[in-house]
Parts: sequence; C-alpha cells; structure tokens
Amino acid sequence: ADKTAGEPSFANVNGVPFVAWSEEDDGGRLRIRVARLNSAGTDWQEVVGGTNPINHDADEDARKPSIANIGGVPYVAWVEQGSGGQQDLRVARLNSTGTDWEEIGANPIDNDDDASSDSPSLASIAGVPYVAWEEIDAGTNVQIRVARLNSTGTDWEEVVGGASPINHDPNESGENASLADVGGVPHVAWQESDGTNDEIRVARLNSTGTDWEEVVGGA
Repeated sequence: ADKTAGEPSFANVNGVPFVAWSEEDDGGRLRIRVARLNSAGTDWQEVVGGTNPINHDADEDARKPSIANIGGVPYVAWVEQGSGGQQDLRVARLNSTGTDWEEIGANPIDNDDDASSDSPSLASIAGVPYVAWEEIDAGTNVQIRVARLNSTGTDWEEVVGGASPINHDPNESGENASLADVGGVPHVAWQESDGTNDEIRVARLNSTGTDWEEVVGGA
C-alpha cells in the first residue's frame, strides 16, 4: 500500500475477475502484477506474486499491461525497457499449473527491433491471441500494428505488416490502439492526428486477410 500502482487492465477469466497493473518495487522499478478475486469474493489474491512475477528482465521497468482471457487462460501483454533503450512488447500467459507466468511465442514482438513500442491491446480473436500496439517508424511517426500468435504457438506474425498497415495517413501518428473480436474478425480503434487535431478511427481486417479497411471511413 506504500508503493505507487497504476495502469490497470481488467478481464473476466472463466467468470473470475482478474486485474493486471504496474507497481513500483522497493528499488523503484516498475513490475507487472496480476491479482484475481478469491472464491469467497472477500479478497484479492496475487497470481504467482513474488518480487518479479512477470517482467522479462528484473532490472528493467515494465508498464501498460493488457490482460485478456484466451481459451480460459489469462494472457498479459506489456511493454518493457529493452537493452538498447527502446521499449519492447512482450506477452506471457499463466502456465498450466498456475505457478508461473511464461512468455509465449518469440518475444519481443515488434516490426523493428530498434524501435520503441507502446500501449498494447490484447484480445482473443476466434480463440487466437492477437495484440495491437503502436510503434515508432523510421520517419519518427507512430504506426498502429497488429500481430497474432501463429498456429504452432512458436512465433508472432504481423497481420498485413508493411510500413504503415493501419494508419489512415502514414505520415501522421496513431496512438492508443484498442483491439476487439467482432464476429470473429479483428477490429481495431485508434486515435490519429490529422495534422491539427486527433481523430478516432476504426478498421477491420478484410475478408481475405490481406488488408485493413476503415469501417465507414472518415474522421
């Protein structure tokens, strides 16, 4: 109770409330933590717990968790300071015994290993883990990107990919992606500057899975 905590993300996992958040430890490092409501509904119990339950590197700060129920298992996405000073995107799930968090697929997840990622949004799309995020491109604009776990569960594959797969204007910055399953189709909402103001946009993956198309279109 004497440490700063923030950036909560909430999910229903098999009818049980789960919440993920970032919290300072005794050394001032930010840790990702997860708790669930106990069976009596009288207390919150940390899932795994300990000094460093989820962070990839105990010596680096981790922030902005996004928790989701995927096939009855809690998954968490977050960004963590990387060795080159950039923020890396990572995803972990609770193991089958409920005793540890295990990173899933090849981590970190990014388009450019040297670019910073931020603000992940994790979702189950037709039972498959998908994650949306924002990432700085070579021209210093921020692009919205989406990846999914491949069929073998060994790697993350970007959905569409390319220099600017989702942004309305590749020369403007997109931020704060929010991902959801709508009828088995991934939809992503985000905010993007028009050069003066930020506008809200929504896109979905097209029927062939080859492009992101804006829903309705316009600002």
